[in-house]
Amino acid sequence: MKLSQIVLCALATLTVAGPAFAEDPPNADALRKDAAEIRKDAAEIRKDAAEIRKGAEELKAAVIGDLSGVTASNCTGACEGKTGEVCAYDCPDGDCEFVCQTGAICQFTCSGGSCAMRVKSGGAAQGTCAGGDCKLTCEAGGTCGFTCSGGNCDAQCRGAACTLSCSGGECSCDGDGCPE
Repeated sequence: MKLSQIVLCALATLTVAGPAFAEDPPNADALRKDAAEIRKDAAEIRKDAAEIRKGAEELKAAVIGDLSGVTASNCTGACEGKTGEVCAYDCPDGDCEFVCQTGAICQFTCSGGSCAMRVKSGGAAQGTCAGGDCKLTCEAGGTCGFTCSGGNCDAQCRGAACTLSCSGGECSCDGDGCPE
């Protein structure tokens, strides 16, 4: 058989078999149905994850709301970050500096001088500045609620969930977690 005859035979075979290759496989409908079910399940999982996150935020808020003030002797404190640890500091005089570590739940009250608060990723804090200027930093993944009724307020809330109330001096908030 010559090369030209072989080529012609191959072309004839492809021409006859071509339509079969173009058709859906016999189980195409079942595959499409399975894909739709998978997409539906993925949407349900995303919805459940959102509900879990919402429940966690509500739990953190409830625990923070129940905290009672404990006076910090040196007006400088840090929650060490054991998961679920609850810390409360009350700073009635002078400047205050507090850190809420990952996993901790914290309440800070500064009613004297200036106040600096930092909440690490995974921490949850509620803070009140009623004295001087406030410097508030809520790291990505943190949950923060701040009230400034003293001087100026400067808040950083990048990638965090923040609520902020300012009734003293000038108020500025930078980041996608800032309240509108």
